[in-house]
Amino acid sequence: MRVDSRTPSLLARQVAVVLGHSLRLHTLGHHLAQVLEGLHAALLRDGLTVTYLGPDDALGDGKLEQLLPDVGAGFRGIATLGPVSRGCLTSLRRQETPVVSLCASFPDLCHSVLGNEIESLRHAVKHLHLNGHRRIGWLGHSHNGDHDDALLEPLRLELQSSGLSLDSRYVVIQAQDDRAAGAEAIFALVDHQRRRDFPTAFLCRNCLMASGAMAALKRERWSVPQDVSVVGADHPGSNGKEASHITGAGPDPLRVGAAAAQLLVNPMRQPEPNPSSNGQGTLHDTLISSNGHSKDAPIANDRSGYVDVVVPAELVVGSSSGPAPS
Repeated sequence: MRVDSRTPSLLARQVAVVLGHSLRLHTLGHHLAQVLEGLHAALLRDGLTVTYLGPDDALGDGKLEQLLPDVGAGFRGIATLGPVSRGCLTSLRRQETPVVSLCASFPDLCHSVLGNEIESLRHAVKHLHLNGHRRIGWLGHSHNGDHDDALLEPLRLELQSSGLSLDSRYVVIQAQDDRAAGAEAIFALVDHQRRRDFPTAFLCRNCLMASGAMAALKRERWSVPQDVSVVGADHPGSNGKEASHITGAGPDPLRVGAAAAQLLVNPMRQPEPNPSSNGQGTLHDTLISSNGHSKDAPIANDRSGYVDVVVPAELVVGSSSGPAPS
């Protein structure tokens, strides 16, 4: 039997990607798609590329073992995108290649790269507060059928730190987090729109929802931002040309992907800080060890040796927000 000696070298120049359960390529959404793009672009600069294995809920019953080569002849690394099952991660770790989780943390199993969502809320709330807004509504998203948005309580705490509170009448939690959901959330408030205590600003789960909310507000004859400001709790650069007009605060998804690429290429090196994509200056990534302490680099004798790289959020001000109406 003739063995093709090219196969191991070809695989060694590829990083395999596994999506979290319930995710599919065609439903990733702009943010995760941009994370994947950042991963691919950074790997390409090192002469590597990406191959797609599939979502973790389609890799059971021995399918994963069929797709992964024998130990020693495998991929350069494996990247998981979103929350995957621990069973899938355990199977992936049986390979010699490093495993890096994007947008989900597994401190006892592998390196992770995350965006700082709490910092995103902090930037957004501070921006609105400095512009005189005291009545802020929330258009959120419940993930995978959860009853509440996971960011709702952190938002309450951020508002409290600025001396503000969240009126439950102006909180709308949607099952989706796209433009249509943002518009529907505004229409759900139609009975309250002419109340004197109606919010002067809405903070949305992401800039896609913010875009839909803006369209709905304009349809209801509100002027944005003169009457109502709208802010997204993610990076507006991740959502296409239309998002350039939306104020948003969040980690640059391209940087999230690039940081994961650095860990895959050299797992023992700290990802280097890069200029932000919008040219607003240099931001430093923070390494968090598995025990929660900040470090300059991974420490070999750490309890697990794994780190969470937290990509900081940044505020990008667009035309969707302005001073509170007098």
